Amino acid sequence: IFFRRPAMASPAPRRLDEPDRLRWLRKAAILDTKPETEFDSVVQALQCISKFPISLVSLVDDDRQWFKANVGLDATELGRDTSFCAHVVASRKPLIVLDTHNDPLFTHNPLVTGGTKIRSYVGYPITPASAEGHCMGALCIIDTVPHSSIPKEVHKLLSLLVTVISGLIERNLQLILKEEKQYSAISTIAHELLTPMEIISQSAKLLHSVKVKGSWRREASDLINTITECSEGTACVALRDLMSLLRMQHDTEPNTEFELRGCIESAFQKISSAPTPSAVDIGYVMPFDFLVRGDNLRLRQILINLLSNALHFTHSGSVTLICNVTDA
Repeated sequence: IFFRRPAMASPAPRRLDEPDRLRWLRKAAILDTKPETEFDSVVQALQCISKFPISLVSLVDDDRQWFKANVGLDATELGRDTSFCAHVVASRKPLIVLDTHNDPLFTHNPLVTGGTKIRSYVGYPITPASAEGHCMGALCIIDTVPHSSIPKEVHKLLSLLVTVISGLIERNLQLILKEEKQYSAISTIAHELLTPMEIISQSAKLLHSVKVKGSWRREASDLINTITECSEGTACVALRDLMSLLRMQHDTEPNTEFELRGCIESAFQKISSAPTPSAVDIGYVMPFDFLVRGDNLRLRQILINLLSNALHFTHSGSVTLICNVTDA
């Protein structure tokens, strides 16, 4: 006895730069947002003029397609594996399917054989200007009957309206990119001011710990105390608070790949520029080079703080930073 396996839908292939595309999609901060009149008016106009019963602004996420605007379809999202729009994302070109029953890519698609019963589809890629050519989804029209052709006027309309949709998403991206630049500039200034203050503080503490014959004159001791208080006082606290506030307003932590060894060596160079007890050796142990993902500047500052504190409480011997990789 032989059983025929049911034919399966053909999911769209994924481009090699799919992780970058998804990062741009999420950077646009539009997924799972509330309906907006500007998007809704586009699909309403498209449905009315094209005479196709379904019109969508579909954004293709990692495992789903989510509809920012929707006319004629009783759903807010569908799986990516059956998505027609995912094929637009993969090709970055318009997709025209006049009759799904005659197209081997879609003949056995559940959206064709199931309740939606798609028979024809036209989708144009949504590609915001700042997204480095990445396609975020499709502006599409869908019908439950086949078509022998698509009028030129409908193609022109789709071409025009997809530019409008791309422009609306581009507007979001520009606002976010502007905020990121402001955040980066202020964060860098705060960081560059904070680091020398902490080195000054470390140097002042070291002067206190140095044993010399006799004692410091009162004026010198008062001066060192003043330096310590200033470097650890209101300005330093304010800079730390500013950096924390910026991160909260920015809403997301910097998340980039960088070489850990380079970050560590940068921290050691900064520490080496401050006076250290001559009897203390500093170094690090790292079994092999590897990449980490996170905030390079913040990790560097943490390492500087740790090393500064270790040197402050170590009067002889060595301070060694040991790095290793463990399973999460």
